[in-house]
Amino acid sequence: MNAQILQAVDQLLREKGIDREVVIEAMKSAVISALQKRFEDIEELIIDFDNEGGDIKAYAVKTIVDGKSTNINEISIVDAKKIDPSVEVGEKIKC
Repeated sequence: MNAQILQAVDQLLREKGIDREVVIEAMKSAVISALQKRFEDIEELIIDFDNEGGDIKAYAVKTIVDGKSTNINEISIVDAKKIDPSVEVGEKIKC
């Protein structure tokens, strides 16, 4: 599927003369919009798009809390340190 995404982007670029970054940003916006409808409680999402491989990864941005997280937009410091050992309470992390 990743190759198909890149082929579709390249076809748009050739046929419409649209800037590659415009197409990529539109795709990211569409993915975020779809995810926000599906996961209404998540406050912030980030989409990473690999221009070479066509991989699309979605991340929730969570606030790091001391102790147990109380909602979907939080992550405990213990769990956050598993992702990035340098983080501190109060910071945000994509996961």
